[in-house]
Amino acid sequence: MGPIIGLVRCPDKGYARCSVQIFSAMVIRDISGVRYCWVAFFPAHGTGDTTVNSGPVLMFLATCASASLPANAIMPDDKTVADRKDRVSTIVGESPFLTFTNVRIFESVVRHQSFSRAAEELRVSQPYVSAQIAGLETKLGIELFRRVGRRAYVTEAGRLLRTHAVRILSELADAERALVEVRGVVAGPLSIAATSTPASYLIPRCLEKFLSDHPHVSVSLKIFGSPDVELAVIEGRSDLGVMVSRPVATGFLVDDLGTDQLVVVVGCKHPFAGKAEISVDELVEQPFISREPTSGTRRFIEARLQEIGRTLHYGPELNSNEAIKALVASNIGISILSERAVRPELQIGCLVAVRIHGLPLVRSLSLISCAESKPSPAARAMRAVFIAETTLGPRAV
Repeated sequence: MGPIIGLVRCPDKGYARCSVQIFSAMVIRDISGVRYCWVAFFPAHGTGDTTVNSGPVLMFLATCASASLPANAIMPDDKTVADRKDRVSTIVGESPFLTFTNVRIFESVVRHQSFSRAAEELRVSQPYVSAQIAGLETKLGIELFRRVGRRAYVTEAGRLLRTHAVRILSELADAERALVEVRGVVAGPLSIAATSTPASYLIPRCLEKFLSDHPHVSVSLKIFGSPDVELAVIEGRSDLGVMVSRPVATGFLVDDLGTDQLVVVVGCKHPFAGKAEISVDELVEQPFISREPTSGTRRFIEARLQEIGRTLHYGPELNSNEAIKALVASNIGISILSERAVRPELQIGCLVAVRIHGLPLVRSLSLISCAESKPSPAARAMRAVFIAETTLGPRAV
């Protein structure tokens, strides 16, 4: 393999760590107030790895042969630096303007605060995401993220760009919807954000009906906590949101999809297993296995207990209903879950459902969409299925 030419950002002390043998000398250049250097290098012996640590590297350009540069190329002056940078950028197809790929990757990294999670979402490699962000920062001449360990924190400039990125992605989605409507076919992507309970016990049967009628729609279902469901819908990343609570924020069109009954669940050998009801006093004395603090189920339970001035005695905290059911079945504690979520376990007898005397635990199922956005044909059709399968109708909040 031939030597590689790269534009590398200089760290505060020393040079970037990388798995390569430096071949040429390096000449420091100042570009937009940030110190960079051009360097030619060979892969380290026996590795074939030409990837420099993603933090310092701002662009991976091309082989010397492709760039028509000698292996020991050293940039003698600023004009030569600029000329050769333009030549190599042309070789790798880098645009001098923001591209859709730039915007999409940038928005994902900001949202996840992670290069690797953005890569997972976009189904690309983490080095590719790092190189795209590095190239974008070079192109704009400004730092968009502060890297701290594995986290990427957006800078003030990055927050400004994010506002425009979200708007751009929303406009592109609207354009896709408009073109689909012109075709007169219910097709294209449909993104649904949901909390875990409706994602597991309501949405599957609704999707079965929907996809049988609209096989050309590509559905994406993502499971979040209630606040993130609201955020995904209001930012336009999801067309619809399904929650087991009413939205806290405003700006949504909300359809009531009926109610969800919560029950206290205990193991079959627990002392409560032989009771039909327990008191609030008995409930709060038991170690309670809960969902994470942002869970809609947990927030609903805490709100109901706060109304009567009581709090739970918390035990393990988990982010999975299935894991909670397993711990309850092992008599590690008790919990409160949707009756729909525990129906199979109740039927086979490994869990027992108990009611709380004088404290009904019934909550609303809500379908939310952004009140200010025009829904796609697929979103309108999916909403109709949800309402038909459940059903109370719309209201604005």
